[in-house]
Parts: sequence; C-alpha cells; structure tokens
Amino acid sequence: MARAPSSGPHKPIMKSPAPLIRAALTLAVVGSTLGASLWVASVTGPATVKLPGLSGPSYARDVAGFHPLSHSLTREIASPPVPTPTPTLKPVPHPPSSKPIDSQPPSPGPTHSPSPSAPSPSLTVAMAASTSLTHPNKTITFRITITNTGPGVANDLVVESHVPDGATLTSWMCNGTSVEANGADHFTCGTLGAAPAPNHPLVFAVSALAPGASIIEQFTVQVDHNVNHNSAIVDHAHAYAANADLADSNQASVIVK
Repeated sequence: MARAPSSGPHKPIMKSPAPLIRAALTLAVVGSTLGASLWVASVTGPATVKLPGLSGPSYARDVAGFHPLSHSLTREIASPPVPTPTPTLKPVPHPPSSKPIDSQPPSPGPTHSPSPSAPSPSLTVAMAASTSLTHPNKTITFRITITNTGPGVANDLVVESHVPDGATLTSWMCNGTSVEANGADHFTCGTLGAAPAPNHPLVFAVSALAPGASIIEQFTVQVDHNVNHNSAIVDHAHAYAANADLADSNQASVIVK
C-alpha cells in the first residue's frame, strides 16, 4: 500500500484521503481478478477487505493494463448456457398396403351343385347280307341296322360303308326311295350335320335317333362276272353321331360259286 510522503513525524490523519481511496479501489479491482485479500486504509482506520474470486464479469489484460471486456461478451459469459433442444422424432408413416386387410374370413358363397350332364347316346351297328351264297352277275343287298341303346338322343347320325371288292354298286334306298346308281360308285343320302365328315363313299345321314330306336339303311351291289369260284364278297359298316362315339359293325360275307 502506498503512503503519503512526510518529512515530519507521522500524523494520524491524512491530508488528502481521496487519492488513497482511489488507489484502494484500483487495487480492489485488480485483486478481484486474483481472488486475494487487500488491506485498505480509510479515514476511520485500517481494515482488511476479503476480495472474492471472479464470479461476475471477466477482465482481459493487454500492454496498457486491465480493461473490461465488451458488454455483449460480459452478458454472454454471465448468462447461463441455453440448453440445446432435443429434436423430436416424428413417427414415419407407413404407406397403406395395396390390399385391404380383412380381419374376418370371407363368407362362403352359395354352393352350386354341378348340373347333371345330358344323357349320352350309345350306338350299335349290325350288317347282314341278303344271301350267303351267290354267283357271278347276281346281286347282293346289304342291310345296316343302327340302334341307339343309350339314354340320350343321337344327334346328326352318320352311317357309312363302301362297295366291296368283286362287286359294283347298282342302287340304294334313301328315305324309303330306291335310287339307281347308273354307274355311280358313291352317294350321300340325307344332309350332313355337326358330326365329323365321313371317310367312306357310301353315306347315310340322319338328323336324330331317339333312345331305344333303330333304323335300317341298305344298298345293293352286283357280283362281277370274273370273280373266281369260292371267292368271298365281304363288307362292313360304321355309325357315329355328333354326340356319340364310332361304332363298328360285324363283317357280312357272301361266297361266290
């Protein structure tokens, strides 16, 4: 602590206490930065002042001495730290499913019993010759009997046969009428319907054949003059319909003497 110079004995009272008070205030400012104790003289007597450590504004020192920092920095240091807000996580929306979720099982739809199929026809074919023995240049009539043994109607019935080897076509019956061949070797009696096309030259077409019903178709041939003795004239026939499978006949055979 600085004392006022004196050439005489010490006086109990200072002449100019103002400079001393200013010096004490300056030291108090400096000491406040160091957190020390300062002995201060006052007009009332010496006293010890406890200078607390810096708890308020800070001070910086440069070559010119101690200078207070700017007011804005002082307020920034003195103010309590601002807590950083915690970001709020928003739930990520899930896109709706392309198919709706049905929590309930689907209600059973009305049950439909399969409709019973239409009854099907069933064909049988039998062929017979007008004789079992013959001679050259004689005629043979072949009769074809078709019977529907099934429970359904046979639609678009086709009956087919051919002219046997060693013979020539002379005539046929079509819907109860005799038709002369006049050199023809094939014919079609009636109108073909939805059944497959025939692959034999002699054809009878019938629109329908009821269950249990039978029809007879026939044609006549002449034995050729050059047929060998004990030769056989053999023929057969087929029948089918648009809704019935192919049925074969037995073989009809005639011996030439």
